[in-house]
Amino acid sequence: FQNYFGKCVWKKNHVYQEFIPSWTGSRDAIPIFKQLLVVLFYVSSQKTLNHIADSFDIVEASEVCCMDRVFHVFLIYLKNKFITWPQRDQRQATIDSFERKAYFPNVLGANDGTHIQNKAPKQHLGTNHSLILQAVCREDMRFAQPCCCR
Repeated sequence: FQNYFGKCVWKKNHVYQEFIPSWTGSRDAIPIFKQLLVVLFYVSSQKTLNHIADSFDIVEASEVCCMDRVFHVFLIYLKNKFITWPQRDQRQATIDSFERKAYFPNVLGANDGTHIQNKAPKQHLGTNHSLILQAVCREDMRFAQPCCCR
């Protein structure tokens, strides 16, 4: 995470504007860093929205808004920078690299998948919780086309 996102050069005012809600009601706006922490806690745990909101002293609706804003910024500003197919001028270098590393000629990406078992939350014991991740990766192990579903 730090290797990629720590080195990003963003147009700060433009990206930060995406995090700032247009209407905050009677409460102060949630600081950007806190919004990021809320989202990171959400995606790294299986805690309920209520538990996370209580942990960060915000209401659940604000938590959902934080997630919407942060994921929007990731999708709009970062997805196309880090998850890409090789451009026209990079394709031959990618094909040559695959052939050099794995002895596969004319390969532009490697397809792989996995089934990820998750622990079921207490209220859903007995049910199967899992994710299926399938991705096409480039020769340097960056994603070219990830896909995740239940």
